[in-house]
Amino acid sequence: MADYFPLWLTFRLRFLELASAVQGRTNGLHGALTDVGLRLLARRTVPTERNTNQGRLSNRFARLLRHSVAMQPARLLLYGGVHRLGDSRVAGLPERNIRGAAGCTRNYNNKREYPMSKLPKALLALACVSCLSLSAYAQEAVVTLKVHHFLPAHSLTQANLLKPWADEITEASDGRIQFQFYPSMQLGGTPPQLVDQVRDGVADIVWTLPGYNSGRFPLISVFEQPFMSRSAEATSQAMWEFVAKHGEKEFAGMHLLATHTTDGALIHTGKKPINRMADFRGKKIRAANRTSTKLISLLGGTPVAMPVPQIPEALSKGVVDGAIVPWDVVPALKLHELVGHHTEMAEGKPALMYTVMILAMNPATYEGLPEDLRKIIDERSGAVLSRRAGQLFDEIAVQNGHRLAESRGNKIHQLSEDEQQKWMKVAERLDQDWIKEVEGKGYANGAALLEDARQLIQQHSDTATR
Repeated sequence: MADYFPLWLTFRLRFLELASAVQGRTNGLHGALTDVGLRLLARRTVPTERNTNQGRLSNRFARLLRHSVAMQPARLLLYGGVHRLGDSRVAGLPERNIRGAAGCTRNYNNKREYPMSKLPKALLALACVSCLSLSAYAQEAVVTLKVHHFLPAHSLTQANLLKPWADEITEASDGRIQFQFYPSMQLGGTPPQLVDQVRDGVADIVWTLPGYNSGRFPLISVFEQPFMSRSAEATSQAMWEFVAKHGEKEFAGMHLLATHTTDGALIHTGKKPINRMADFRGKKIRAANRTSTKLISLLGGTPVAMPVPQIPEALSKGVVDGAIVPWDVVPALKLHELVGHHTEMAEGKPALMYTVMILAMNPATYEGLPEDLRKIIDERSGAVLSRRAGQLFDEIAVQNGHRLAESRGNKIHQLSEDEQQKWMKVAERLDQDWIKEVEGKGYANGAALLEDARQLIQQHSDTATR
């Protein structure tokens, strides 16, 4: 039995090989511990005559081990096919290596045999340190998360919100968490399908608009009710707390990282502005969701529902006369080049409406991360990220939109307070529609839920920066 390469060691080497292939890089601690094991092995297996043509077992084994861990993954599996040293049938092993390996176990040149009886203890020591190093090796594995959304890479959302957030996590994790962005639906599908993509694991993280999925997220749509708030920061924080209290069923199958709104929606039109309710008559206006569709109809316009990426083509072809969207998407869509008028609500009054956005993660991906990496993500997400997103849209989105509109000579209009009061009076009936909808979905006391949302917004409005 002395001339057989230990079968358990072959399996151990295969395991090392597979770990290396998964990791894709050499870990410093692993290398250091392996060297310690090799020294132990060398002490037990040094041949009597160092100039023998067959070479030393320690050198041969060291070469094989290092190649298996870092250099030649496929060949190690071939080595494991035949375990008798000196057998010329060992696939993939050069003939000179076969002879050398055989010489380490047999006295082919009448040299004194190596003390093989001592070899198992040395190999056991090597296996132990390898186990320790492999454990540390696995902990250093790099995780790359795929982030999918429907806006371009240069949009405010990716450049100013998602990318800085991802960079903070990468830095805090010492590079163990990486992010790969797929803007403009590069992973395929349509914007309404993003919710299912994160649930199914097509993407690890998505940033999307739940309102694209009609009727599937009735609870959170309360924050899209007309004239609910005048601060994205306050609304975003209120929404995070509201979902934590009431939204477990609605967001089953995903791990929420943030909930926020964009800046307040306004009306962008081509040739003529909308300054009065009567101006809606005969106008086809793009709508984002069921609530905005109902609101446009109540105000006298004709709603045309479509995702954000379709707006430029619809405007340029005359499919719509205008669109209700926030300033946020103006740069990404170059909307200021397609319209001439932008109508905001009265100064200091609630916005026409807000668009609810979520940043969600596949729950299996999240749970599969080591605890310390989950903690790093948690500390930079949730209420903290939701508030930051709201602040970003309140300030930078509005400033950027104004700057671009003015650079084109476009007109920015504001409703009078009296006119806005008329719009708000007409929109009140949508509250009852929302209450009926959520109660029809199994939620008890829709009126109390609506009031809770309003109170949370008011609570955070007192501390909001805008």
